[in-house]
Amino acid sequence: MQVTVVAEREVAPGSQESVKGLLRELRYRASRQPGFMSGMTAIDPRKPARFLTVCVWSSLGNWERWERNPDRLEVTRQIEGLLNGKAAVEVWAMHEDAPVAAV
Repeated sequence: MQVTVVAEREVAPGSQESVKGLLRELRYRASRQPGFMSGMTAIDPRKPARFLTVCVWSSLGNWERWERNPDRLEVTRQIEGLLNGKAAVEVWAMHEDAPVAAV
């Protein structure tokens, strides 16, 4: 089951360029992991401190391995030091692949 991971971050004033560099580094490291398919980061043009990162993984298991990877955790900690609050991270599956919810 392919998954799309969406992370929204609010960057502290004056930290946008540093975060851009760290997100590029994080995407580079992710791209070298099994199951990474694509990734991109967008910035809200009306609120440039708001960053949205979207990446696609071939499986939930591959994403979860990367989520716990020390390389990811190292860069993520650096990014978190430049944010206003915590990143909001969500994992999504295409509706055709999503498991059926228990009633």
